[in-house]
Amino acid sequence: MNDLLSILEQFGLSDTSLKPLDNTENTNHLVTTSSNERFLLRQHRAESRSLAMLESEMWLLNHLHQSGLEVQRAVSLPGVNHILSLDSQRFSLLS
Repeated sequence: MNDLLSILEQFGLSDTSLKPLDNTENTNHLVTTSSNERFLLRQHRAESRSLAMLESEMWLLNHLHQSGLEVQRAVSLPGVNHILSLDSQRFSLLS
C-alpha cells in the first residue's frame, strides 16, 4: 500500500486513504483525500495496451468531460502525461 501512496504523491495527492475495489481488466483503488475528494487509481495491465493507447484513452476521457459529458477525468502528472510508468507497471488517476 505504501508504494501506491508514493504513486499518488507523484499525481500531487497526499494524506489519502485507499480502498481496493473489485478488479476487472485493471487493478482499481478508491482514493479518498482528507478533504473527501474521491479518485480512482487504476493500475493497468502493461501487456493489454501500449502506453500510447492508454494516453489516448485518457485524452479522450478529458475531451468528453470538457464537452460536457459526465465521464471521469484523467488527472495529469506534472507535464502533459496522464500515465505513470514504473518498471513494467502503468498507473492513471481519474476523478
